[in-house]
Amino acid sequence: MSSSLDWASSPSSFSTSRAPRNGQKVTAPFTPSGADYAPSKRFAALPSSFEGASTGVVETGRQFAGGGMEGWASVTYIILHSQTDPTRTTFAGFMNFAGSVLGKQGGFAAHDEGTCQPDGTIDARWRIVDGSGTGALVGIAGAGAYQVLKANQPGEESVSHAEMIIDLPSDQRAA
Repeated sequence: MSSSLDWASSPSSFSTSRAPRNGQKVTAPFTPSGADYAPSKRFAALPSSFEGASTGVVETGRQFAGGGMEGWASVTYIILHSQTDPTRTTFAGFMNFAGSVLGKQGGFAAHDEGTCQPDGTIDARWRIVDGSGTGALVGIAGAGAYQVLKANQPGEESVSHAEMIIDLPSDQRAA
């Protein structure tokens, strides 16, 4: 895993979110909880590069503890699995966080998307959804990346690492 995840290279699908102006870097470890997977009941034509693909919905959670974020997040993803190429598993979804960021209590929603590798490694980018901040986090903006190693591997503990550049309104900045 790299020592610094490049939040600036976020996919263009995040263009509706405001980029941090004078943000503070937050490096937050998190513990993923078990994931519930449900195969999609609706099917659509997919590109030939995803021949034999299947889709599903994953619901999971994350406990953040340290590094500037403390709290719980619920996460829902739509995941696309290629049945012919195990390296072609992608996902997109939303995280709903409640807790504290840089000592300020509140919550926010983040959009994230990424890839899953056959060994269980997850690489993703995320951005805070404009206007989703609550409590002392009203006006929050941010972008970042995260990685989970050995996710969902039986008998192995996941190692997680998230980095974000967080921008709080000037009257909300941590001292």
